[in-house]
Amino acid sequence: MPINQWNWYRAVGTGNDHKTWLSDNPQIDDGRDGGNVGFEDGDRGQYEDECSHMMTRLKLNYYRAEDEMLIMERIRWRKEEEERKKERKRAEKELAKLRATKNKEWREKREEARNKQMQTVLEEEDMFSTDHDVEEALRNELKCPVCGTWMLPPSPIYQCEDGHVLCYKCKNLPDMKEC
Repeated sequence: MPINQWNWYRAVGTGNDHKTWLSDNPQIDDGRDGGNVGFEDGDRGQYEDECSHMMTRLKLNYYRAEDEMLIMERIRWRKEEEERKKERKRAEKELAKLRATKNKEWREKREEARNKQMQTVLEEEDMFSTDHDVEEALRNELKCPVCGTWMLPPSPIYQCEDGHVLCYKCKNLPDMKEC
């Protein structure tokens, strides 16, 4: 935090008054070495006391300014920490939402895979039952309606114009001239 110059001059008791006093005092600018003529030991002690008092005030003001700057920094750090906490919480919420959506997608995919597997199993069962049904239908077609025997290769299978089948034994029967 920058120190306001007006407050600084006011705190140490200097400012425009001091500057005008310096320009109006001829004893300061007389160009002689060794200081002013009027400064004897008593005056010099008073002057040194005043200087040490001013230095003490300067140090105290400097320490106060440092303390105030440290306090301001701590306040800023606290605000930044709170903002970082808020940002972390927001990021954690977003991650939780993302995790939830990913888990949901994963569960849906797993459920789809299970459903597909069940569908495949059901289709295989249907195919098996369909194959079984086809096999049964073929057996019924290859069964001689007269004698009930199975017509298996290599024996010949006979069929009339209407599509009825007969085994070679039943075709040669004397009463089987017409369908």
